[in-house]
Amino acid sequence: MILKLLCQSLLVVGTFGAVLPRQDQCPALPSKYTPKSNPKLPDPFMKADGTRITRKDEWTCQRNYLSQLIQKYELGEWPAPPESVTASFSGGRLSITVRDKGKSISFPVSTKTPSGNGPFPAIIAYGGAIFPVPSGVATITLCL
Repeated sequence: MILKLLCQSLLVVGTFGAVLPRQDQCPALPSKYTPKSNPKLPDPFMKADGTRITRKDEWTCQRNYLSQLIQKYELGEWPAPPESVTASFSGGRLSITVRDKGKSISFPVSTKTPSGNGPFPAIIAYGGAIFPVPSGVATITLCL
């Protein structure tokens, strides 16, 4: 779940101050799309029809289109939200339980906060921090 949220945040790029098209006004992936082999990085500003994006307001639809391509052909599509997510906190340890379609999984999350009054910045780590955590910074660690 945490990894999913982190990945989603990497796909989100905000555009502010412009009137943006609604997502339902953006073209969907063609049903008969065939990916082409390209040894170079593709141009993110080249639309599927071969024209280039030239205005800032065109980026919203292009970003949506690229996200659909990446999800369909590389990452897989995001699943629907689970039926329930519950959490309990005791002794500095957070336990998260996810239930969906008759199955459930629970996993512990360790939290460490510096002494003193917060709020504190926090580092979210998977399995442990890979660099020294500065003093005055909290850690949230998924412990699988």
